Amino acid sequence: MKTGEIVSFSAVIGLAGLFAIFAKADHHGGKSDGFHSLFDGKSLEGWEGDTTLWKAVDGMIIGETTAEAPIKYNQFLIWKNGEVDDFELKLQYKIESGNSGVQVRSFRKGQPFSIGGYQADIDAGGAWAGACYGES
Repeated sequence: MKTGEIVSFSAVIGLAGLFAIFAKADHHGGKSDGFHSLFDGKSLEGWEGDTTLWKAVDGMIIGETTAEAPIKYNQFLIWKNGEVDDFELKLQYKIESGNSGVQVRSFRKGQPFSIGGYQADIDAGGAWAGACYGES
C-alpha cells in the first residue's frame, strides 16, 4: 500500500436503542485476490476508538450503543496502521437498527474519535444504505 489518507469505520447513531455493525475480517490477508486485510479477526490492534463502543468478537468488529448509554456526538473507529493511496475497500456488514457508515479520506475534528469526510452510509431501514454523505 502506498501513502495517502485515513480509512475508518464509523458509528453514527441516529436512533435510540440497540445498534450494531459487523465488519467481517478477511483472515487470509487477501493475498490471493490482491486485497490486504485491515482487521486481524481477533482484536482491534491497529485501530483506535472508544472501547466502550467497539470490540472484536468472532472475527467481526462490533460497534454498539444503547439507550442507557447514548453517545453525545458521532464517534468513529479509526484505522491507524498507515495511510493509503488509491484503494478499493471490500467488507461485509450487518446492521440491526439505527445507522452507521464507512468513512474515507477523513480528517480529525476536535473531540476524541471524531472525524469528518466522505461517508458511505449504512442504515437498518435501507433508505440511506450506499448513499455518499459528507460528515462535517
